[in-house]
Amino acid sequence: MNIALEQADSALSAAQQLIEEAGQLAEALTHLETAIAGFERVGESYGLIIALKVASETNRDLGHLETSLEQVKRAHGVLTDIKPDAEQVADFATEVGSIYAQMGQLVAARIWYVQGLYGYEGSGRTLDAAHNLTCIAGLDRAEGAEDKAQEMLAAAYDLYEAEQKVDQMIQIRLSMAQGLVAQGNTETALLYLTQAHHSAEELGEQELLGAIHQQLALVQARLGNTDQAGEHLIQAKKIFATVGLWEDASFTDELLFSLQKSQESGW
Repeated sequence: MNIALEQADSALSAAQQLIEEAGQLAEALTHLETAIAGFERVGESYGLIIALKVASETNRDLGHLETSLEQVKRAHGVLTDIKPDAEQVADFATEVGSIYAQMGQLVAARIWYVQGLYGYEGSGRTLDAAHNLTCIAGLDRAEGAEDKAQEMLAAAYDLYEAEQKVDQMIQIRLSMAQGLVAQGNTETALLYLTQAHHSAEELGEQELLGAIHQQLALVQARLGNTDQAGEHLIQAKKIFATVGLWEDASFTDELLFSLQKSQESGW
């Protein structure tokens, strides 16, 4: 191994050690820059991809989104050049989409999420495809296109169901119900939440149960059933408190207080 490659490998190892053992992200960046330059200089593409990936993740954790985006796009480009059929190409595309979404650049985020989705579908990675469909649904919802969001979520639900991933199925139904309530479609929302509640009870997923009770409370309040809404909020608060989710319990308590005030005012 030549000296330049050894130095690049050592710099990458030093950076990973600082990150994993000491959590010293900023300090690791100097070593990562050395590794990137070294791998690039000797033409070691795979080492360059790894160094760029680690650097992108580190910069993202530090809030340096522009730099993080540039690095992961470079990693995607290098991998596409040397092995376009690699499964990781879709992973990098999805990561680019995620950063764009975090930056609020929804059009660009969609382009890259879709690119990742096609890659996952082509390689039979069902669960990853479902993840990207959920992300695209989030973009649709952010743009006010709830009908499209529902379509994406329904497609994701089918994929999770095919893989028997019940916890993800519950989360999808919960998300679908939230959008439906916002549209005023309380009937279908109530159906989905009832299904989700049954599944969550069977799994013993307490955090999801609490969230479902919160959403059921909103549906019942929309229907004018304030007593039932209050019962769901009380149940949600108990669940969150039992599992130590104090922020969720506190928020539920605020919802309960608001509901009680509205009852007193004759709402």
